Amino acid sequence: MPNQVFNSHALFFDHVYHKISSNFSSERDPGVTYLDNGDVEFTYYAPEAHTVEVAGMAGTSFGEEKRPLHKGEDGSWHCVVSGAPKRFHYVIFYVDGIAVTNPNMAHGVGYGRVVNYIDIPDPEMDFYHIKNVPHGNIRTEFYNSSVTGRVRDCLIYTPPTYDASGKDYPVLYIQHGSGENETGWFWQGKLNFIMDNLLAEGKAEEMIIVCNLGYAYKDRQDETYRIEDMNALFMKDIVPFIESKFRVKKGNENRAMAGLSMGSYQTLMIAMHNLGFFPYIGIFSGGLTPRKYNDVRPTDHYEKLNDIEGLKANVRLLYCTHGTEEDPNFLTVDNKVKELQEKGFDKAMLFTCPGKHEWQVWRQSAYNFLQLIFK
Repeated sequence: MPNQVFNSHALFFDHVYHKISSNFSSERDPGVTYLDNGDVEFTYYAPEAHTVEVAGMAGTSFGEEKRPLHKGEDGSWHCVVSGAPKRFHYVIFYVDGIAVTNPNMAHGVGYGRVVNYIDIPDPEMDFYHIKNVPHGNIRTEFYNSSVTGRVRDCLIYTPPTYDASGKDYPVLYIQHGSGENETGWFWQGKLNFIMDNLLAEGKAEEMIIVCNLGYAYKDRQDETYRIEDMNALFMKDIVPFIESKFRVKKGNENRAMAGLSMGSYQTLMIAMHNLGFFPYIGIFSGGLTPRKYNDVRPTDHYEKLNDIEGLKANVRLLYCTHGTEEDPNFLTVDNKVKELQEKGFDKAMLFTCPGKHEWQVWRQSAYNFLQLIFK
């Protein structure tokens, strides 16, 4: 049996298809089964359908090719996929050509919608598994935002000792990517279990971790927002709320910020505009130089990366990561980190690992980053 982590998601902590009672149960097979040889078997119950297919999402290692499922006598459709990398993959089903989700599989928010995903076990990676160690808590908090005019929520991890210790803790603020939301780092990223395991092994400092929605929606009908509003949201609303509600260590040296993809853009923007306020900075699958798509975004914060003396005085870690199979444009990150190091800023670090723009890369990025901060 795979570790429990491969079944837990935002709707269920255990297998979706477990029988709950005689009135509420799923008697169908699980939507996905991980076979011992590394293959993945998909099942979709649609007795009236004419065709059922499964595919990955754009830019992922699973690929966008539609694989046909074959109908069985009981109305369930099946197929086995071989050769998919042992990683996290968003997947989508097509029933008679219509995109749908599979109710017997894990669900999350990705690509701007509720979407299924698979998480093929990798025997060489267990740092995000659920283990028999003390576990922290994930709390949902609500606060009034002066920037958006709305009530917002955030998810907060507190370490296992938080309730009983009475002591103060440093805080990591970590942002999700575009198309995802504040649940992503815990349900897709398994960040709470990564942190639990690191603490049990004595590899990381105890800390509070805060996950916020990365869209500063204002109270208006069109629901649009400007990405630069996130700076004001953090400085005026989020950080003051956390530091008033939780036992937080005082001082800039007790704050860190990180993010993946869009969240890495937000991280760099906020950290550079408030240089020294977040001295530990994690840029996961994000750029260090303006790119064409940033024409409609503020880009002046990139200039702060050319102030080497300012970085030396205010930044304790600039940790940059990406997958080796990502867009070749990410090579500019490698070059920028090397440039910063050659100019004497030795707190710039680079980490790469196999993978595309996907959660297995970001899990490893977070695993390493957590071991480096607040020390």
